[in-house]
Amino acid sequence: MGHPVLPPYDDLLGVMRSCCRPGERLLVIHSSLPSLRPKSSNLKWTVLGAIRDLVDSGITVVAPAFTFSFCQGKSHHYRGPSETGVLADWLLTLRGACRTRHPIYSFAACGPQSQRLLECANTTTFGEDSCFALFEDLDASIMMLGTEWLYCTQFHRYEEEARVAYRSYKDFEGTADFGNGSETAVARMFVRDIKIDAKNDWSRLESELRSEGVIKTAPLWNGVVETAACSDIARIARRQLAADPYAMVHNAPSVVYACMQAKNRAIKPPVRIALLGSANLEILKTHLASFAEELILDQSVEIYTVPFGQLMLEVSDPQSELYKFDTDFTVFCDRIEDIVGVAHLDMCKMDTVIDRIHQYAGAIAGYRAKSRGWIVINRFVMSWASLAGQSLAEMEELAAVGNAALGEVHEGA
Repeated sequence: MGHPVLPPYDDLLGVMRSCCRPGERLLVIHSSLPSLRPKSSNLKWTVLGAIRDLVDSGITVVAPAFTFSFCQGKSHHYRGPSETGVLADWLLTLRGACRTRHPIYSFAACGPQSQRLLECANTTTFGEDSCFALFEDLDASIMMLGTEWLYCTQFHRYEEEARVAYRSYKDFEGTADFGNGSETAVARMFVRDIKIDAKNDWSRLESELRSEGVIKTAPLWNGVVETAACSDIARIARRQLAADPYAMVHNAPSVVYACMQAKNRAIKPPVRIALLGSANLEILKTHLASFAEELILDQSVEIYTVPFGQLMLEVSDPQSELYKFDTDFTVFCDRIEDIVGVAHLDMCKMDTVIDRIHQYAGAIAGYRAKSRGWIVINRFVMSWASLAGQSLAEMEELAAVGNAALGEVHEGA
């Protein structure tokens, strides 16, 4: 069954009215006005006039006023501009208009149902006490005014309801002003797991909406307006997700695999890595964590580093946090300079340096005897001559002496 094409209208109000059903209470408009290439030179007043007429007839008109920058730490203000087009900003200039209380997914609304929208608790962004749930309860019409169905945010409600495996809850916290001064706001959202990298694809849902003939289509100016009832969207979305939990992603095979790996990570014990050295290892720790997560797909990774300057103390104390960490892999990554505690070896006596190297090797040997798991020891490398006069050959000989001491640790394993 094809989708119904409504008679053409030259005016926006005529199209909007033709898309509304008898007894319509709520109209949610997602828009891209430039895509319609409107003829009107006074587009704002044309749009507001049409919306005012609908509101006067008892229909509540709603437009997204989303502010995704809150997720990046920007404060939200109820009078701030929408980040999803000008329609919401225009709508809020109408008498009686209001903006719902959500720092990310707020809506501009005008009409009899506005107070109910303001009262939504939004415990979760798309949950049972959210604006999206109220749209469904009121069986709103969802209108795509010059834009495509892939921008229909209502679809996310049914992903949350189905608890799809490629999304999870995340709290976004910041400051917001909803009209009574600045306050701390927390938005709990069922968001896409970045590691799983699921990419939404609503084409199956849209295709079934069209095949059932529940999308109304009307030409307007140089574009198209399409509308569907929220009840039809909910019915088909639930049916598809019940049959296939991955119906709303286009890269389903890779998403299924990634979700299985994520499930394994949640139930398997983590891989524990001790990254040990006398220097500050935070940068190396960050890179190692990133590399390990890419390499070890079915387990999480935990990395422990000793406090700065505490290596020898933690290695020698069986009651230290290092031993409590019970590592699977230990990496000793000091350079000779780190062991001696200098930036350059120029002013150091070679006997002192060699003595410190043997102390270091002895500490590793002691650690090996008291710990479990694999131990990786970085070899020493010298690729430059000393400013104090030692030749490159002499410096390489020093490295060789150090590596021989480390070799004795390995042979004693």
